[in-house]
Amino acid sequence: MASARYRQRGKKKLWLVEIRQGDKTLDSKSGFRTKKDAQKYAEPILQKIRNGNTLRPDMTLVDLYQEWLDLKIIPSSRQQTTINKFILRKKIIKKYFGNKKVSEIK
Repeated sequence: MASARYRQRGKKKLWLVEIRQGDKTLDSKSGFRTKKDAQKYAEPILQKIRNGNTLRPDMTLVDLYQEWLDLKIIPSSRQQTTINKFILRKKIIKKYFGNKKVSEIK
């Protein structure tokens, strides 16, 4: 089961969120001004994990990259041009790897 841990750190008292599943850290981010902001960041990620949209052995590399885009890049505060560059990289990955499963790539 995935869980989130919230901590207040540093001189500026900024909040850190750490999302864990078992003994593995799935995501962490800091610099939130309030705990509520940290919770707003973590909740969609936790919801997606709880719904079962996690890694599967039959995933293609393009699917894995899309999952990463949906979890980390698109909801971030990056410029739209930067997000578009990540989306273009997905097309390059699809060109080179096609529908090859992640488990088959060495």
